[in-house]
Amino acid sequence: MWESKKGLSLYGTTKANKMKLRNKVEARLLKGGFNPTTVVTMMDEHFAYASSKYTGVAKIADVVSTLY
Repeated sequence: MWESKKGLSLYGTTKANKMKLRNKVEARLLKGGFNPTTVVTMMDEHFAYASSKYTGVAKIADVVSTLY
C-alpha cells in the first residue's frame, strides 16, 4: 500500500487511526465476552482482512469473531 510522508495511506487513513480502530475492535470483542487471549489470536489472524473489506467497529468485530 502506498504511504505519503505524513503517514497517510492511499485510502486516507493514518497508522494511528488504524491502531485506534484495532483497539476499539478488541474492546468490542472483550465486551462481547471473549477470552482476552482468544481476542489476541482472533485479531492477529483476521483483523487485516476484516478492516480492509468492511467499515465500522461492530461489523469488523462481527466478521473477526465469525471467521475465528
